[in-house]
Amino acid sequence: MTQTDAGSSVSGVPPVGDGSFSLETVRTLEHYGADRPSLGSIVSWGMKSIVIAQDELRQLLDQNHLHAVKIPAIRSRKALNRALKEMVQDELIRLVADNAERITYVLIKVSNDQEQEEVVFKRTLKVSYRKNAAAGSDPLTFSSVTAESVLRPLIEKYQTSYVSNDISRFILLTTVKACNGILLRPEGGVYFVPTAEQETMLHLRDFLDDLAAQQNALAYLSMFTIIDDTNAKRDMQRHAHEALKGELRTLHQELEKLTRKPDRSVRAVTVAKYLQEADRVGQEAALYRDLILLEAEDITQALDTLRQLFCATLQGDGNDPFADRNATSPAREANVLQGTPDTDPGF
Repeated sequence: MTQTDAGSSVSGVPPVGDGSFSLETVRTLEHYGADRPSLGSIVSWGMKSIVIAQDELRQLLDQNHLHAVKIPAIRSRKALNRALKEMVQDELIRLVADNAERITYVLIKVSNDQEQEEVVFKRTLKVSYRKNAAAGSDPLTFSSVTAESVLRPLIEKYQTSYVSNDISRFILLTTVKACNGILLRPEGGVYFVPTAEQETMLHLRDFLDDLAAQQNALAYLSMFTIIDDTNAKRDMQRHAHEALKGELRTLHQELEKLTRKPDRSVRAVTVAKYLQEADRVGQEAALYRDLILLEAEDITQALDTLRQLFCATLQGDGNDPFADRNATSPAREANVLQGTPDTDPGF
């Protein structure tokens, strides 16, 4: 757990082996260095087999002082695919065939209900999803009446509920990023969050503990203290700079999508959304410049260039986003564009 990427470690975290640890052991490690000045915490989380209704999810968030955390809507056009993928991850169904026309799954587990499990063991229950089903038609076909009676309620439950991946991506990750968390490894899953945001991280941890108890499933968030010393700052400078460059790459990719078809008009509200994201990255760079003496002039310059390029996609709509504005004053960009970005990621 000391490793944040290949060949590097963060100072202040006790050396541990490569094996897995029990949650009890992890909780003990979390107290390491708690009585010493810290830069922040390494944060990671995990969950599995979570299926929760929106009102129950909202209640858990509110009782853990996470009132500001928004729950995005489940979009029906994505809900079915999302449900089937999550059921595979939760080991309820297994993909057995995938061709140009359809994907077929077989049921391997229903629940902890022994009578239902006996149905599974006696028969092979399958569901197929037609990829090119006509709008408004049912894309699902079942291998038998029994298969439909067992599988359809499960699928509908996953379609209309919030599952592990939803909570990880749209609640935990969104909140960690809003708290100026930076990614510590390219494949994701491990973040550094400054000490100033520790209270929110503790609320998130309590939320996941309550979620695990309510669902009788796996859900946890771990926090490991990074002691404030010279070695830790040097390590974190490198990680922070790489993380910020990763944010810039993401913005460049979004810019390329907007400019891929020059004849397609770009809405001001769309550009405002990306300018808002550029502002967030700029604020993050400023925070780490103060916290760990990060040299981020290249990041600031790249953000100014990106802002200009995003605004340039609006050329021809009679609006000059750069009229009377300073390129390094991001707070004015949204006002110039006169639009409120749609920040609801949906599902």
